[in-house]
Amino acid sequence: MAEQLVDRFFLVRQWVGSGGNSDHFPIFCEIKKGPINPPSYLKYNKSWLLDDSFKSLFLDLWRPYDENHDRTAAFQFAENIKRLKGAVKEWAIAKRLREDAELKQVEAELLQIYEGEGGGLMTLESKEDLVRLEGRRNTLLLEKEEAWRLKSRAIWLECGDENTKKNPCLH
Repeated sequence: MAEQLVDRFFLVRQWVGSGGNSDHFPIFCEIKKGPINPPSYLKYNKSWLLDDSFKSLFLDLWRPYDENHDRTAAFQFAENIKRLKGAVKEWAIAKRLREDAELKQVEAELLQIYEGEGGGLMTLESKEDLVRLEGRRNTLLLEKEEAWRLKSRAIWLECGDENTKKNPCLH
């Protein structure tokens, strides 16, 4: 019970006071709740590694371990994560906005190709454009689907919903 109490609250402190006029010693307990919105973790999408701008952002911000530094390796690692968190968050928002705008543009171009060709006859150039645009649209939609999958934490979509030790996705 005491461990559950400690895990639930931000600060739990207890101490024994002086007895005063009594032969009993009072026990004081201080409990404080933590922040309403605890700090969120660094969220990461493995598809970002395919983006060169993410790689350069990471390389620019990550500082290698410096043993001459007066802080421990764990503290330096935590500083790197903290530094990356804000930058990656901004980068991901900008990336999502760019991709949403690109998706709208691709869909508009596709609509123009579909409506522009009369009688179902297409030139070789318009067929190539159609294949290229549909491929790009599918890529953008797959990236969006992956982002939503990570947000929903529905990993069972990929691995199945079996709740057994034999499920390789649970390990």
